[in-house]
Amino acid sequence: MKYILSAEQAAFLKERLVGRMKEDKYGLTSIASLYYDEPDRRVIRASIEKPAFKEKIRLRSYGLATN
Repeated sequence: MKYILSAEQAAFLKERLVGRMKEDKYGLTSIASLYYDEPDRRVIRASIEKPAFKEKIRLRSYGLATN
């Protein structure tokens, strides 16, 4: 599950996790994802239907992309 948090909710959650969790070596890593789809949005519509097998066309960068 993924949730969208407001800045206030994220700050509250981070405050509540102090002393219960610690940041690992990936905690400060930037990840950027760019998803591609057909003009009729066929790929996302198929994904929303929650099939057993999903396809996504994604370009992902770990760290800051330089080009």
